Amino acid sequence: MDTRDDVENRRDDPSDSNRPDSAGGRSEPDGVTVEDALEDERPELGPLEPGTPTAENVLFVILGALATVLLFVTAF
Repeated sequence: MDTRDDVENRRDDPSDSNRPDSAGGRSEPDGVTVEDALEDERPELGPLEPGTPTAENVLFVILGALATVLLFVTAF
């Protein structure tokens, strides 16, 4: 458990509290950016369902639009 003296010592010595890993985190090496680290891990995304829309998709869009209109009509 921290004592009052420990807290005051930490407050008086800011060099220790300003280290990147002082809060339990890790510091990145100089020269490594987030973009560099994630560059190889991002696969190119393609369409979920390639091709023409099916009747099921069209029906879903029409029913969604109709439900939205009815929601606004009944709200007023």
